[in-house]
Amino acid sequence: MLAANYLNQDGMIKTSNFERTSVRLNLASQLTDWLEVGANTAYASSNQNYPTQSGTDLYSPMNWVYAMPNVFPVYKRGAHGQIVYDNQGGAIFDYGNASSKDINSVRPIMSGENAAGILYNNRTLNKRSSTTWNGFAKLDLAEGLYFKTNLSYEKYEFDAKAYNNSQYGQASSVKGRVSRTKDTSETLNLINALHYDTTFGNHHIAADAIFEAYKFKKDFFSASTTGFLPGNGEIGSGTSLERINGYDVEDRLTSYLGRLSYDYANKYFIEGSFRRDASTRFDKSVRNGNFYSVGGSWIVSSEDFLINSTLVNLLKLRASYGELGNNNLPNNYFPYLRLFETGYNQLDNPGVILGNLTDPLLTWEKTASFNVGLDFSLFNNRIEGSVDYYKKRSIDLLFAIPQAPSTGNLEILSNAGTIENYGVEVNLTSYNVRTEDWTWNTSLNFSIDKNKITSLTQDSFISGLNRWEEGRSLYDFYLREWAGVDSQDGYGMWYKDILDAQGQVIGRETTKDYDEATRYYNQSSLPKVVGGFNTTLAYKNFDFSAFLNFSLGGYVYDSDYASLIGGISKGYQSSPDLENRWQKPGDVTDIPIILNSSNNFSSPSSRFLYKNDYLRLKAVTLGYTLPVDNLGKLKLKQARVYIQGENLLTFQSHKGIDPEQAINGVTNYRVPVSATISVGLNINF
Repeated sequence: MLAANYLNQDGMIKTSNFERTSVRLNLASQLTDWLEVGANTAYASSNQNYPTQSGTDLYSPMNWVYAMPNVFPVYKRGAHGQIVYDNQGGAIFDYGNASSKDINSVRPIMSGENAAGILYNNRTLNKRSSTTWNGFAKLDLAEGLYFKTNLSYEKYEFDAKAYNNSQYGQASSVKGRVSRTKDTSETLNLINALHYDTTFGNHHIAADAIFEAYKFKKDFFSASTTGFLPGNGEIGSGTSLERINGYDVEDRLTSYLGRLSYDYANKYFIEGSFRRDASTRFDKSVRNGNFYSVGGSWIVSSEDFLINSTLVNLLKLRASYGELGNNNLPNNYFPYLRLFETGYNQLDNPGVILGNLTDPLLTWEKTASFNVGLDFSLFNNRIEGSVDYYKKRSIDLLFAIPQAPSTGNLEILSNAGTIENYGVEVNLTSYNVRTEDWTWNTSLNFSIDKNKITSLTQDSFISGLNRWEEGRSLYDFYLREWAGVDSQDGYGMWYKDILDAQGQVIGRETTKDYDEATRYYNQSSLPKVVGGFNTTLAYKNFDFSAFLNFSLGGYVYDSDYASLIGGISKGYQSSPDLENRWQKPGDVTDIPIILNSSNNFSSPSSRFLYKNDYLRLKAVTLGYTLPVDNLGKLKLKQARVYIQGENLLTFQSHKGIDPEQAINGVTNYRVPVSATISVGLNINF
């Protein structure tokens, strides 16, 4: 089978674009009655212009949207307000840092850059290519017994080039900057598996013995140079080397797996497995990790008391427990070794420094998962679904333990802490209409998820707007609590605890001193319920589908709004809500007085903590399948034309942001998801 795909898509931000081409070939052949071989290969390449997408960086267009008022011009203006052009006839962007003798040429904020100039005068190009090859051979050794070997290889290349203009913008002070990053990685994976399967009477047994060897190699290089002639953007043309870095590393993993399963009369099932992994990311003395799993199920509907039921078509009970190891430490391949770091040179003399503290006994993080569930089908298979309770316990986390700064090290990577994630997942599907011309199906899924820290290396510590401590969630906000605006002087207020002589809390009161205010646990960014609803409707050759997703009970800290409501800062964008600010004694409002002095009214507090419930029409599709029998010589197996919309409607409790934010619940000037409409044609020959 040969397949190819091409995609060319523009992003929400001007000049952002993604272009990808991919091709895949699959081959398989039964050479003899006991030998089957096959191979597949794939190649994909992409080019991406990728300006900064979020954050408060000066190069982030979304930062300019929130911070820069539209009274400042995009293009440079002359004495009479006319746009100024360069020698090639192009309009010159206004960077707000020209000579103060020019009219309106000095901008009080974000001078030296221009939002449009960042996009059109600079470039951030990412090129990726991936080549994969996979081959297998399967040998039937005896009845029910076969051996299969699988060898796969992947080469991935990432080439990133960033150009900052030599004449305009921040990099003009160094006559332009070009940065280049090349990352080449190769992965080789060998899996040998021996499988046995047999049935005798009502008994069925299956067994697997698997060996896996994994090798990963990475070759990394990055550099940047400055000092370029106009129009020249090749890194070798720079006059000054600004930085250079490079390394190559290898990562290996060896695994042994044994698995045994048994079922009786296709009603009672039990399965167990044992896995042993050895990773080069850990010292030889603690390199091996042992993990096991066990599970069982019972098809209750196959019992005599239910087998003839007209109500219950399927009823299955199941339970399982399993362990998995985690050695994933991005770009940290020898975390147990205290290494020397090079590149700290003094003139012509090479220099090294001693690296961070390490734990030589650092080893596998383990996730223990327990699941108990129920699968069912009712009313002649009109309604089917499942209900699951799960509990995942991550033990011996790969965790950076904070250290006293006086030791010269801020943290040490070790195995510490335990986190539990648990909850209930429900899936329901109904087949509402099934006739010759009509079909209509609906499905609903939702989950109720909880998170809890069960052990830490210390009583608690602050992480952003959260405080982590035993018994609490990673996602509980820990903030000063906003107490509103004093109607007499317009100052913002917060709550603080009142303590007795023994330091015990006996009440609380308001304060106008932000530093005196007490921080409290206040809501969580983790939703109480998340889920989705899907419906499909078909009439003859027409089909319609819609998918909605929702989230309830979570909270979001809107730092984007906080940056707009802190009062009028010289030149910066402000929210129109400031019109409702306090202005005279007796005013009742939730917007404090505007002060021409520093204040903490917009500092982190529950003032900017909002409910983040939403319902989004994620996708809707209308299609028509062409009657291929009437297309004559085209010899098509299937042809379908469709129109599809994505993210067309969103209903949300807090306006002004995209409700699908990061899991920590803090906004960060993110580009919102785009509403798109597309038309397509699917053809199968």
